[in-house]
Amino acid sequence: MNQAGLPKDRIADSGGALTQPWNLYLSDQAEQLLAAPSLVKLYQNTGLTSSLAAEDLASGGVSQGVYMIAYEARITTAAGVSSSLQLSFSWTRNGQTITQATTAYTGNSTGTLAATGSLMPFVDDSTPVTVATTLSTSGSPAAVYEMAVALIRVSA
Repeated sequence: MNQAGLPKDRIADSGGALTQPWNLYLSDQAEQLLAAPSLVKLYQNTGLTSSLAAEDLASGGVSQGVYMIAYEARITTAAGVSSSLQLSFSWTRNGQTITQATTAYTGNSTGTLAATGSLMPFVDDSTPVTVATTLSTSGSPAAVYEMAVALIRVSA
């Protein structure tokens, strides 16, 4: 190996076949790429004025493994009197549905994030990962919010 970590040998032998050191090196690179975290979906929505039913972040199910759900939500227009915003996430582990909800944000302010954080669920094969919101608002104008949720595959 040279300083860049590449084999010093020729890439191909006289017959045009990949040499053993290069075969091992390229196989190792492929394994590292497959093991790297990867974005499954970035869900973003703005101008929301009501609760959202469960939104499938995996578009029909994910492969079994560990995922990270990173999320952020904020009120963009405060309600005339009060508002409450809560996010809830759901996935399946060992055949059972798991649901995790954020604390309801009742600040009714546009100056701070209503919810921000991350979860690291282990998810069963071919099952959905969902996000839903619950918005309560009173007074005029009604509260308006936005949210962003990233589903990232961490490992198999």
